[in-house]
Amino acid sequence: STFLCFVMMLEGMKRIGAVRAAILSMLGPVLTIVLGTGLLGERLEPVQWAGCAVVLAAVTTAEMRKIRGKVGSEPGFAATGRRRNDNPLSSRGN
Repeated sequence: STFLCFVMMLEGMKRIGAVRAAILSMLGPVLTIVLGTGLLGERLEPVQWAGCAVVLAAVTTAEMRKIRGKVGSEPGFAATGRRRNDNPLSSRGN
């Protein structure tokens, strides 16, 4: 069972990149906490909820900066989802 999780993690890293995968992996503990409170009836102190909020804010900020940087640096990326030179019909291999 661990092997399958490891393979899936590596496939995800290949698709979204190591940096983004590392950022998104920070959501794992928060998701565990939320599931523990919802399914197992665990109770958290306000400071623990505040810690979850800090993690969520940090992940959101990091992802938004990455999105803004990509859109801001490449005109036309936001409208088409492709870079300017990503012409699927081009034979030059840009």
